Amino acid sequence: MAFIDQQDIFNATSGGLDIIYLCYPQAKAAQSKADKRFKIRTDELTPSASLKLLQDGIWVATDFGGDQVPRNGIQVYMEEENLTFREALVQLGGIYGVGSIKAEINKAGFEKRPATSEENEKEYIFDIKKEITESELKVLGPKVTLEVCKRYNVYSLNSFTYIKNRGALVTSSTDNYPIFLFDHGDFKKLYQPLNPEKQYRFRYTGNKPKDYVNGLLQLNKAYEKYRDDQLKSQTEDDDDSHEIKKLDEAIICSGERDALNVAGYGYYPIWFNSETADLNGKHYKDITRCAETLYNLPDIDTTGVRAAMKLGMKYLDIHHIWLPDSLRNFKDPRGKSRKDFLDYIEIYPKTWDFKKLINVAKPMRFWKVDATKNGLKYNISSTNTRFFLQSNGFYQLENKNSKTGQMFVKIDGHIVSEAQPKDIKGFIIDYCENNYLNNDILELVLNTNRLSEATLQGLKQIDIDFTDFEPNSQYLFLRCLLN
Repeated sequence: MAFIDQQDIFNATSGGLDIIYLCYPQAKAAQSKADKRFKIRTDELTPSASLKLLQDGIWVATDFGGDQVPRNGIQVYMEEENLTFREALVQLGGIYGVGSIKAEINKAGFEKRPATSEENEKEYIFDIKKEITESELKVLGPKVTLEVCKRYNVYSLNSFTYIKNRGALVTSSTDNYPIFLFDHGDFKKLYQPLNPEKQYRFRYTGNKPKDYVNGLLQLNKAYEKYRDDQLKSQTEDDDDSHEIKKLDEAIICSGERDALNVAGYGYYPIWFNSETADLNGKHYKDITRCAETLYNLPDIDTTGVRAAMKLGMKYLDIHHIWLPDSLRNFKDPRGKSRKDFLDYIEIYPKTWDFKKLINVAKPMRFWKVDATKNGLKYNISSTNTRFFLQSNGFYQLENKNSKTGQMFVKIDGHIVSEAQPKDIKGFIIDYCENNYLNNDILELVLNTNRLSEATLQGLKQIDIDFTDFEPNSQYLFLRCLLN
């Protein structure tokens, strides 16, 4: 979606006056006064703030008992909620329905006609635009360019036609309803991102492989060029040959728009046709052949986190990029909590904002290996061990009855149980044995002091609401046993 414009917010809120009322309900009564004065602070003897309508139709509130700066509704909301400008726009858009996907606005054109003799049953026919428009690029995301679309074979459509029962069903794009085509050769993917019915955003035509990895072709192509350039450079000088380097990184994304925006930042995205699709060993090797580090950039909803943990436990070397939990405080155009990378960069678009997330990305592999002149040396990584344990449900929880004021817990689905330090260390020992890690790693875990109770105090503290009742009801929790 295009980022929300402040004028759209003003248009939906009577020039921002509704926002001022939202922050200062007492200002509503001042609207009928000649001086339009009202109190911001309850202990004021005389109202020190006032409303004023500017010539451009925007209302401002000025606190003469404060800094005396006139602020429009958006600025008032920023001040009161301690938000940045972009954060305030997104929150206000959610409150007032600005930028929302609505069936009466975001709808395609549609017509039905008889199929011609040249049109085959169950055939798709695409009317491709000469070029993706600027407004369509904004729907794909703020970092998507024409060059990115060309590299990943993305096109925009005037329309697509489907032949059914000798009728031609024609779906046309509109200004408020773009239609995109991802052309993979043997199969194609239609993408209608603003379809009000979320489940109908995608459809496929052609022979789609079951385990197709989007972006792998482009990653391979970039690596081959990088490798050839290195070989050519070695041939042109007389120095000894050097080891061929890989590309720095590839990033697993959760969907098309996330991936295209990652590409817009200059990285190589990989994505699957389903958020929960499995990455098999062959494709993992194909990716890591090209890239030094493989990152995963999941959505932060329940499904995304669960899929990320499963992937991380399967391939311990994958580094996980976590979007901030605060993202959930904002609503997307469908009224749901924001959760993905596109949501993040619409609010925090600076390149550094993304780089800082990459800088703190961690793998679940809890040990490190260093090559020394005496052989390999194994060490426990405290940072990665903490991440490994938290990814498997181990946290600290406040316990005022404990000497330390804390207790260790393990969260397994909806079940929270107390864990002792020996249980936590035992979990890692069992992992080593069950996954046949070599004896040097097991020896390291058995003898390390980095899994002591004092060290485990570094586990993240979590707050859990254990309320199991309401004024007129009590919850009973039952274990469901399925045959």
